[in-house]
Amino acid sequence: MNILKPIKLVVATIPILIFSTMAFSQKLEPKERITEPDHTITSDIMGKEYQLYISFPKNYSTKDSISYPVLYVLDGEFFYPIIRGTRALLDVEKETIGVIIVGISASNFYIGRHYDYTTSFDIAENEKMEKEYGEPKGTYKSGGADKFLECLKTEIIPFVDKNYKTNSDRGIAGSSLGGLFTAYCLVNSDGYFTRFGLGSPSLIW
Repeated sequence: MNILKPIKLVVATIPILIFSTMAFSQKLEPKERITEPDHTITSDIMGKEYQLYISFPKNYSTKDSISYPVLYVLDGEFFYPIIRGTRALLDVEKETIGVIIVGISASNFYIGRHYDYTTSFDIAENEKMEKEYGEPKGTYKSGGADKFLECLKTEIIPFVDKNYKTNSDRGIAGSSLGGLFTAYCLVNSDGYFTRFGLGSPSLIW
């Protein structure tokens, strides 16, 4: 009997086990997935830039004459991926009409939305936000909803209409202060928007 054969097998197996253990013990580096904006628009009305995130219905094509309704999503950096994912799920079940989704975001998230989405100037609320986030006095401003609506109607939406196959069926959706601004549009946009999505709107403002 050749007793060396089992010994050789054991010796050959040990490195395999060692390297296998090392391979399984190595942790994978996380991959950060960032949704990049499709366009950046400079608003003369607001004096700052807005990022647009755009998603199209499955059958969207530049080779036909079909036009589509558009849903404008406020705080797009955060809510656009959620709305897009929900639309994709509903598409699987064939429960949605074709719709273009446009997420709208501005830099300085809290500061920007505090001004853009609020309907009146409130110095007490401004100072409260500055204290909460450790910002210098005068950083937070409020009451810019009328100007932001004008920005949407004369700068952002005309850009989308010019470059994509849209129709006049427009929706707007937002949450919290974004919901407040959506309610403002419901009352003040004179039919410019036809659909409204209000999530926990800050109507206390």
